[in-house]
Amino acid sequence: MLGSILELIFRNGIGTATASSTGFVTLLIAHHLSGDGDTMEMMRAVLDSNFWLATHVVVITLGYASTFLAGALALIYVLRKYFFGELDEATGKNLAGMVYGIVCFATLFSFVGTTAPSSAASGPTSLGADSGAGIRRKTARCSS
Repeated sequence: MLGSILELIFRNGIGTATASSTGFVTLLIAHHLSGDGDTMEMMRAVLDSNFWLATHVVVITLGYASTFLAGALALIYVLRKYFFGELDEATGKNLAGMVYGIVCFATLFSFVGTTAPSSAASGPTSLGADSGAGIRRKTARCSS
């Protein structure tokens, strides 16, 4: 998805090539990991509602996938510039812009996917609606 967006903006083939090769490598890794079976123990669910659980999983996955894509684009930049020596200035600026934009996207999605569901699941005090009242109630219980 992000590779298609990069291709619409820059039209140089790098976004499509990187996204397809990254997707292929990710599928190979997932295929080999699935053969070992489930090795994690059951954990207690923190996100009790299905809405926040689904939101968390989708947003975090988008953040991690975009981080992986930014790393692959940065690797292409380094390989083309320092090992093959065939990176002109315009392509270098385009690649740097791609990496910067995707890292910003990835940081935003990883942060929001981590904090928003946990904040909403713990009630309105963590969202800042009346955080002072929550602190005062806890302090009043401790002092009495």
